[in-house]
Amino acid sequence: REALRESTGVTLMAPTQDICCALRRRQSLCDCDTLLISRELTMNAMLMLTKVLKADARQNVRGTCGEAPSNPPSTTSFYPALQTEMSKWEKVEWQAEKLQIVPQLEFDITAFNSNSTLAVGSWSTSQQLKLNPRYQNSPIKRHFRIGTIMARPWMSAKSGSPMMTQGSASDPLLYEGYCVELATRLSQQMNFDFEFKFPADGQYGSRQKNGSWNGLVGDLSNGV
Repeated sequence: REALRESTGVTLMAPTQDICCALRRRQSLCDCDTLLISRELTMNAMLMLTKVLKADARQNVRGTCGEAPSNPPSTTSFYPALQTEMSKWEKVEWQAEKLQIVPQLEFDITAFNSNSTLAVGSWSTSQQLKLNPRYQNSPIKRHFRIGTIMARPWMSAKSGSPMMTQGSASDPLLYEGYCVELATRLSQQMNFDFEFKFPADGQYGSRQKNGSWNGLVGDLSNGV
């Protein structure tokens, strides 16, 4: 949270505590932070399948991808046995029309920034997305890094500013000039924040022997 700027935010979608416990097959002390949902679902499905095959006296059934087992399990007994085993598991349902196991997942959706936390709503397999009626969505303010160099009248440190001539800080309030005024006006009309990025050598840039660029052009081409 401390790393977030006031104008930015993050929306998190996290499984509920009940889902964490159901996937880990525990009643309490369920750790959601380290939960890997796909891994737990796969392991639980394999464990469930193993128990069904054992209950049907079908141990060590072998087969290959290109050839079916010589004595395959019968679907007549397999599906009823599977549904019986599923009744012992929480948060899973059997869809007969699709012949598939559907996990009943539930997630809480929370938006937070550097100074606030808001409950956006929830999502579940059965009810899909449900938004909190009190939540008002507001777009995240964009933030841009503007590459420039110290050169009058485009950019210079304000009179009395402790800034070095090369420019060592990104706060727009420390500078003045045409670039500052243009960026400020655009940010007001287009609703974004910005900071300045100065090249380490304070130059516009020149092409090097190896084909790369230094200075401002080098920073822009390298995404610095």
